[in-house]
Amino acid sequence: MDISFSKIKEKIGSVEKKYAWGIIGTGVSLTFGIIGLFSFLDNPKKNISFQVIDELPVFNVNKKIDGLTILFNSSDILSTKRNLVITRVRVKNTGDIEILPTQYDQQDPWGLEIQNGQIIEGRIFDASSEYVRNKARPKLVNKKVYEIEKIIFEKEQYLTFELISLVEDGGSPKFNVLGKIAGIKEIDFYEKKESPGEIKDNLFEFWSKVHYGSPVVHITRFLLYLLYISIFMILCITLVSAESKK
Repeated sequence: MDISFSKIKEKIGSVEKKYAWGIIGTGVSLTFGIIGLFSFLDNPKKNISFQVIDELPVFNVNKKIDGLTILFNSSDILSTKRNLVITRVRVKNTGDIEILPTQYDQQDPWGLEIQNGQIIEGRIFDASSEYVRNKARPKLVNKKVYEIEKIIFEKEQYLTFELISLVEDGGSPKFNVLGKIAGIKEIDFYEKKESPGEIKDNLFEFWSKVHYGSPVVHITRFLLYLLYISIFMILCITLVSAESKK
């Protein structure tokens, strides 16, 4: 057994001495050549999404109660089956590249429109940077439209705002996304529920990092990991060979 092991180490040392750096050079060249090819073919995804991250009724009365009236603009909300709801919405760049002001359709407003009621008030709740907070300047254009300025949205940047809505059917407010951005076929709007594309509140969530990136990015990572492992194995063989010669 000792003789066989010695012979194996001797052969490994001989092969390593002749071919190790050639193997490393070939592996490095091949890996980076493939990475360069995939980088050339890769098309970064542009995307921006809206998501309801919280919703809270201002009051919750299931039926008309004698003697109880809730007035809004001199009208009893309960008698007309309307309800006041606070909705917290986040708009976030969920793509791979930044969105520039020139990429918005300048002819259309950019923001949200309520379908089943009217928006009473809107205000900023949170933002990923001072730039977004100061430049977005969302405003209530009319009772239906809440408009946001067409600003630069870098990757993972977001704006969170709260809307107080008077909902006609007493349920949850329904919103449409207004505006068009070049390179984005359809802007996503997610209700408050679990869904594959929903925006995570925690930007640094572990699994979001693991799964982040296009298929090309994952292939490139795999090739790099393979290169690192190959170099490590060759170094180990070199050390074993050096030890066997002592």
